[in-house]
Amino acid sequence: MRILCVLPYALNLVPGQRYRVEQWLPYLRGAGINSEMLPLLTPEEQRFLYSPVSPVKKMKIVGMSLIRALCHLPRPGQYDAIWLSRTTLVAGPPLVEWLLVRTGIPLIYDFDDAIWILDTMEVNRRWSFLKCPGKTAQLCRMASVIIAGNEWLANYARTYNRNVWVVPSTVDTERYLPGNLTPRKGPVVIGWSGSPSTIRHLHIISGALRRVAAATSVELRVMGGDFQLSGVPISLRRWSPETELEELQGFDVGIMPLPDEPWSYGKCGMKVLLYMSVGIPVVASPVGMNSTIIQDGKNGFLAANEDEWVEKLLTLIRDSELRHSMGQAGRTTVETRYSLQVQAPRVLSILKTVTRPACQIEATSLNPHQFG
Repeated sequence: MRILCVLPYALNLVPGQRYRVEQWLPYLRGAGINSEMLPLLTPEEQRFLYSPVSPVKKMKIVGMSLIRALCHLPRPGQYDAIWLSRTTLVAGPPLVEWLLVRTGIPLIYDFDDAIWILDTMEVNRRWSFLKCPGKTAQLCRMASVIIAGNEWLANYARTYNRNVWVVPSTVDTERYLPGNLTPRKGPVVIGWSGSPSTIRHLHIISGALRRVAAATSVELRVMGGDFQLSGVPISLRRWSPETELEELQGFDVGIMPLPDEPWSYGKCGMKVLLYMSVGIPVVASPVGMNSTIIQDGKNGFLAANEDEWVEKLLTLIRDSELRHSMGQAGRTTVETRYSLQVQAPRVLSILKTVTRPACQIEATSLNPHQFG
């Protein structure tokens, strides 16, 4: 089986693309599926695109991405399936996708955010209309099969396509391992991992963070964004694929605040899963997949308001044994439900259904609504 993976971003830089497509490929190769990746941005182009450079330069970058896609359009029959992550171009209508479908090669469409809702970084907000959010519905109609990151996203996709599967975002638990869990000297580290596009979510709990910092010795460690808050000791860390694991292992408590709004309902809890995978206890807003992944008080804490954030953070900060036991419970949750090792065979089953006639699909093939 030959698959072309069309990826809108540079390799190894964007969480959704990394955890929902890129990390699957070594496993799939071992199962006899030959895959080729077609990233439509270079790392340098991606940095420019999400920085305050001139709009003209950004349009040139999108143009280069389009040329790259057109130069690599497959021939009919060249592949057994095309796996598309979110979109082809970061701006504009689904022209490339239309051309891909015209080849007659089945299209597998994967998405893990409510990308039909406009949510744009400040530096690109005035040009947000160019993202053409309506094209998500068009892509759902074009696809032979859709893989959605949670049930809320799947319900949207089912409006346009009946062949929808729910596969949660996952972590490679053979790579993401707990570090040294012996309590460290110094302040307890409250950690957040993300990107410049989600850093604003930390402002949701700014009041709680100030109250916690006033009550005990803590350090807020922010990886992947620029955040300042008076009264709170903050350490900023640059995100990179080479240092990500070590930085995560340096957290004592992981946090994931989210606003209670439709965009957040599509979030698949990737931050929570990463914290859990390295044995770190989590506190998160009860929004989106967070409420599915976390059993409050067992494998993590859910906090719906400022008082709950303060109470639950202080509980973990003051009790190292609870941090350890809750971190272990979180690790078990990831291993049993949200690991690459558990979900990869299911993804393989989906891919096989795309190219095999229905009469040849084994009776053990999974129901589209079974994943989660």
